[in-house]
Amino acid sequence: MSAPQGFIDRLAEAGVAIPSGRRIEARLTIEDGYQQAKNLLGRRKKPRALFCGNDQVAYGVYRACGELGLRVHDDVAIFGFDDNHINGWLAPWLNTVHVPAAAFGPAIADLLVSVIERHPDLPPEVLLPFELKIRQPA
Repeated sequence: MSAPQGFIDRLAEAGVAIPSGRRIEARLTIEDGYQQAKNLLGRRKKPRALFCGNDQVAYGVYRACGELGLRVHDDVAIFGFDDNHINGWLAPWLNTVHVPAAAFGPAIADLLVSVIERHPDLPPEVLLPFELKIRQPA
C-alpha cells in the first residue's frame, strides 16, 4: 500500500527498514487495496501488518484477508489513514490514524502563503495533529 514518506522516515529513525518488495505503490482505492493485498498476502512469507495510505485501501485489504482465510488482528494487523467517518458503522475493526479534517485547510493555506512569499523552491514541512486509533476485532 502506498505508505506516506513521513511514516517511512519515522520507521527508519527507529531503526526499522521496510524491505523494498514490501513497499507497494497503488492508487488509493478499495480495488487497488484488494488486488495489492491479494498479491502481497498470497506470498509464502506474509507480513504481520499492513499500513495503508488511506482507509479506502484498508477496506480492500480487509476483503482480501477474508478471502485468504486470514484473521484481522490475529494473523495480520491493518492500519489505515484518515479515519473515514463510516468506520464506526462499517469498519469498527480498522486501526487508523485520525487527522482532524479542520486542520487540513489552514495548513494548506499556510503552505501556499509560505511558498509564495518566502521559499517558492522549498516548501516547508508541516506536522498536523493526529491520533492513532487502535480498535478491537469485529
